[in-house]
Amino acid sequence: MNNTEKTYHIERCGKNLPARIREYGFWIYPSGYIAPHVSKSTSPYEKCPKREFGFFTISHMHAGHGHLWLGDGREFDVHPGDCIVVTPGMPNRFGGINKEGYIEDTCDFGGPAAVMMQRAGIIQSGLFPLDRKVRRLVPIIEYTLDPSVESQFTAVFKLQQLLMRIYEDSLTKKKENPMLETITQHINAYPQKWWTVSELAEICRMSTTHLRRLFLRKTGLAPKAYIDAIKMNLASSRLLNTDTSIREIALSLGYRNQYHFSCRFKTITGLSPRSYRGKSKPPSFG
Repeated sequence: MNNTEKTYHIERCGKNLPARIREYGFWIYPSGYIAPHVSKSTSPYEKCPKREFGFFTISHMHAGHGHLWLGDGREFDVHPGDCIVVTPGMPNRFGGINKEGYIEDTCDFGGPAAVMMQRAGIIQSGLFPLDRKVRRLVPIIEYTLDPSVESQFTAVFKLQQLLMRIYEDSLTKKKENPMLETITQHINAYPQKWWTVSELAEICRMSTTHLRRLFLRKTGLAPKAYIDAIKMNLASSRLLNTDTSIREIALSLGYRNQYHFSCRFKTITGLSPRSYRGKSKPPSFG
């Protein structure tokens, strides 16, 4: 039995739903509800511990500024309009940063139909652009507040449609940016290597001039600056989520020595690696 199968059995809501909803197998949990006119603010990122959920959760941020870390090593800044999806058993941390709140609408959900959507690749953990102007989860929440079977089914169908839209948009984005995805995969697979523009161009089978032009258009950065940004994101994640020494982190990311790495990290973040680690780790409670 895999982790998904284990966690789905401990989800906490199926018995409280109408029989027809239970039989359908896709459940939205009351604990995820908020009143349509009320926003929920999560804890600051630095105070959020690493955790795992026994259910699926979807969070649509509509105000503030946040940060997301996932247990597979991915890390993102979160801005209004972004949507976080976390699947059962995925280690995660997210919350507000830079003294700004993380203001969200959120739903927790689960059930065997949700598990099947995950196995099909439709529901995946990650950060996805959704909508900056419209709070897409509010109509779903409103329907869940009505106990009638018809409203409960409407909420379920609307959430499934939203998840399908997120999935289809992510597929479109991958098709539109195959070059960027390929390069990012290579950089993450070999973080200790300093890739030259010529090597990246060869991977993508294009000229260096064309590669630079595409990079600037897609990311706003030159290829070398993009590589540097990925390395800094990896460094930030390792400083926050591991006890690996700063020297080992520096060497693992291809820097000549700890001093060179620390200078570059401070230039990008405004903090030394030691200060960043000390300020960003959640407090210990024994």
